[in-house]
Amino acid sequence: MMSELYDVDFENDPNPCGCVPREDKLGENHKLFSSAGIQTIPRSEWVETPESDSIKQLITKIKNQKQESSCTANNTTQNHEMFWNLMFGLDHWVELSPISVYKQCNGGRDQGSSIPCCMKAIRDIGALPANTPRNIAFMEKHGLNTKHVMDLVGFRQDYPQDWKQTAQHFRIEETYDIANFDEFATALQNGFSVSYGRSGHSICGVRLVYKNNQWCIEYANSWHSTWGNNGFGYDTEKYVKGSIGRYGAIAVRTVHSPYFMQGT
Repeated sequence: MMSELYDVDFENDPNPCGCVPREDKLGENHKLFSSAGIQTIPRSEWVETPESDSIKQLITKIKNQKQESSCTANNTTQNHEMFWNLMFGLDHWVELSPISVYKQCNGGRDQGSSIPCCMKAIRDIGALPANTPRNIAFMEKHGLNTKHVMDLVGFRQDYPQDWKQTAQHFRIEETYDIANFDEFATALQNGFSVSYGRSGHSICGVRLVYKNNQWCIEYANSWHSTWGNNGFGYDTEKYVKGSIGRYGAIAVRTVHSPYFMQGT
C-alpha cells in the first residue's frame, strides 16, 4: 500500500465517486470565508500544523462510500463527526449516516451530489445517526427516537417517519465558501476543515502540509478501499486550485450543540 499519493484522478476511476459541479454561485448559499473575520494569512507566514495538533486527530473512523456515488455526503458527515468530537470529546462520538444527507441532494444511487447542496442540507436540516449498536445505546441514553437511524450505505433506504425531529440535533452550524487556495490554506491553519471537490470526487481537507518543496492538502478520503495510506492522501496546490470554482470548497468550524449534550 502506498504511503503517499498526489493528485489522484478519480474522474477516470472505473467506478463512480459522485461529486457533481456546484449548481449555485460563490456565496449564494454559504457565507464567504472572507466574511468570517479571519484575515488571509500571507504565504510568507504559512506553517504546517503538526499532525498531533491537527483536526485529523478528531477522526474516529474514516468514511467509506463503498460503491455508491455518495462521496460528498460522506465527507460532509465526516466534517460533522470531527467537530462533534472537538466539542464533546471522542468518547461521545456519534457516527452519522451519509445516506441521510445524500438523499436530500440527489435523485439516484449513481447520480452524485454537489458540495454546496450537501453542506446546506446538513446545516439546515441535519443528518441521522448510523444504525449501529453504539448509536442506539447513545440515543436511548439521551431520549432520542431509536428508530431515527439509517444504514451507512444503501440508497434504497427510506427515511424513518418524522426523521427530521432527530436530524435537527446533528447539524453543522458554520459553513463558509472558499474562493481560492490562499483562503483554503488559511482555513486549515485556523482549525477549520474543508470539503472540496476535484476530478468528479469530493474529499475532506484536514491539514496544510509542505511536501516535495510545495504546499499540499492532506485529506481524508471515503473512496479508500483499494489505495492510499489508511484513507488519507495529499493534493498539490496546482491540482486543487483550478477545481475550487467548479466544484466548490466549503469550510466548517462548528457544529450545533443539542440541548441533551449541554454540560457533557
